Formats: sequence, structure tokens, C-alpha cells
Amino acid sequence: SNSSTLISSGINAEYGEAELFQNKQDAAEPQEGGEESPARLSNTLFSLWNSYSEKLPVAYFASKLIATGDYLYKVKEYSVAQQHCYAYYIRLRKHAAKSENYADIYFPNGFKDSACVTESCQAIYGNGLCSLRLLEETKIHIDIELN
Repeated sequence: SNSSTLISSGINAEYGEAELFQNKQDAAEPQEGGEESPARLSNTLFSLWNSYSEKLPVAYFASKLIATGDYLYKVKEYSVAQQHCYAYYIRLRKHAAKSENYADIYFPNGFKDSACVTESCQAIYGNGLCSLRLLEETKIHIDIELN
């Protein structure tokens, strides 16, 4: 079972999530070296994904990517959510696909696999929403600079 694999390998994925978000308020201040919180969060997330992606069951890892992306979107970390969660999930699907057909990429088992369908739709939707929010932020900054 997936949980016994996690336990026997000594991996505690929940710790990784807690570690990532426990000091979110502390991360708002620039750290030594001048890194701002989004860069620090992005580096931490990238490191966690690289450390655990090969060790965790694919379905578990995919669900955590989407859940983390949803959390980051909620706290307005759109760039990090897009790059390290939604787009990462989409890249994983494209890499695993047997063809470049849209259905083969996002719905390899058709609509029978509801978890895969839900995650794929969330990733596509989340990626699009993050793009929209980032464009809105850019427009706001341009408007402020022009006025």
C-alpha cells in the first residue's frame, strides 16, 4: 500500500509541507543575502519536490502538487504556485503521456479515473488563474508607474 511504502522508506511528506509553510510570516522579511520571500519559498519548494518526487507514489505526489498550488494561490503566491505546482504537474503529465494528444496527456484512462481528471482540471485551471493574476499585478504596477 502507498502508506506502508511511505512509512517503510522513512519519508514524512507531511513534515515537508509543514516545514515549507510554518515560517510563512518570518519569510516576509528579507533574509541574509537579500532574498525576498517568494524566491525563498520557490527555492524551498523546488528543493522539496526534487527530494521527494522519486520517492513518493506518483498519485500521492500529484495530489500534493495540486494541494500545495491551491494553498499558494490562496495566499497570493501566484508565480510560485504556477511554476512549482500547476506547471510542474502539467510537465509531469506531458512527460508520462504516450502521445501529444490532449486526451492522452491529461486523461490517460479516460474519465473513469476521477482523481486524475480532477487533478488535471485543477492544474490547467490553476495555471490559467495564476497567469491571469500575474498579468493583473503587472498591469497594476504599470498603471501606478504611468500615473
